Amino acid sequence: MKAYDLYAAEVRRQLLLVETTQRAAIEEAARWVADALRADRFLWAFGTGHSHMVAEEIFYRAGGLARGAPILDPALMLHDNAIEATYLEREAGRAEAILKAYPIQAGDVLVVASNGGRNAVPIEMALGGRARGLKTVAITNVSQSRAWPSRHASGLRLFEVADVVIDTCGVDGDRKSTRLNSSH
Repeated sequence: MKAYDLYAAEVRRQLLLVETTQRAAIEEAARWVADALRADRFLWAFGTGHSHMVAEEIFYRAGGLARGAPILDPALMLHDNAIEATYLEREAGRAEAILKAYPIQAGDVLVVASNGGRNAVPIEMALGGRARGLKTVAITNVSQSRAWPSRHASGLRLFEVADVVIDTCGVDGDRKSTRLNSSH
């Protein structure tokens, strides 16, 4: 089988797995967002590294949500200094400083995306949102997260601190993708 066919089959398998296992979590998060928007509250989204793109996707889209707002810290994105961003997302206390810069309030919803779900900043972002009365939604790869220890002082990972968890059902890092790369 060619690499393209293997890749397409894996994407279909993963999407079907999300569809069949994550429906309840997705519907719960959707209810929270709908309730927040009806109450003139906000949907906030945050991620570090590549996961920050989830926050960008809800923001400034033609016909998109006027109350969809990203929480962005350029130092935690990869476009300027990827190596530094990698270290900064592990830094305890950084999420609190970021949260203080945004007008979040109880009744808002916060989505925190992190594939690994083990770095301090995403974990503290979810904890900080909850402490402020936000409902928190984690988008993470639970099996990847379980495979590695937390980098947060509590020893907890993102899927363990959010109110609802949407599991991407992703593969474990690059290990599985090597089988795709070995085919032509």
